[in-house]
This record gives sequence, structure tokens and C-alpha cells, in this order.
Amino acid sequence: MSQVDDIEIACFGSPSAVNAWLQNMDVKYNLQDVDEEEKKKLGAQGNGNVLAACIGTTSARAVLESGRWNAMDIYYPKENPGVDTWADSIVQA
Repeated sequence: MSQVDDIEIACFGSPSAVNAWLQNMDVKYNLQDVDEEEKKKLGAQGNGNVLAACIGTTSARAVLESGRWNAMDIYYPKENPGVDTWADSIVQA
């Protein structure tokens, strides 16, 4: 068991943060050589079984388009993205 197993919410401030998280999950779960379409079929198992809290719509879109989260597991401010509303999204998650 690793520290990542205790994480329930991943917080993303940019699409590159989403990519970095997924690269780390690929290493943890030995998915580096697995096709992206196959990774999408894993759903939450491919993201570390975490909810996503995003700073705004751009990051939320990157999370959704990765195919590794269900839309219901992505939290982000619909209006006025920023640190304060991001914190609200984390609380909601």
C-alpha cells in the first residue's frame, strides 16, 4: 500500500496537472504500455479511485476527456473560476 491509496480527492489547477496525475497513476498501476482507449475502460480504477476537484472548466474538461472519471466525480466552479471557488469545489467533493 502506498500513500496514494489514502487520497480521496485530487485537486487540479491545470490540464498539465491532470496529465501528471495520470502519468503517476500509470506508473503505480503499471499502465505505461496500455493503449489510451484501454485505460479509459478502467474508469476510476485508472485514476486512483479519486474524485477530481478542478480550479475551472479547462481543467475539468481535461479530466473528463481523459475518460478516467465519471462526470459525477468531477467538481469545479461553473462560474468565476479561481482559488476561492476551487476551495468550494473541494468541499463539495
